[in-house]
Amino acid sequence: MVRVIVGKKGIGSSLLTLYDNTSASGSIIAVIDLVNVLSSVEFGVEFKIGLTIQITATVGDLTILFI
Repeated sequence: MVRVIVGKKGIGSSLLTLYDNTSASGSIIAVIDLVNVLSSVEFGVEFKIGLTIQITATVGDLTILFI
């Protein structure tokens, strides 16, 4: 399970992309628009290969929990 907590919104076109891989390619688990989200988002998914997180632009305050 992954929980993404956005404490402060991003600036511009800030995106967070979660991949089931050891690099930023392959199966996309989720794409979160960090400009329009200010909350906690939880994904009840299993990773078969690994977890890679790619962030574009400027993020104010972001916490990612992997349980």
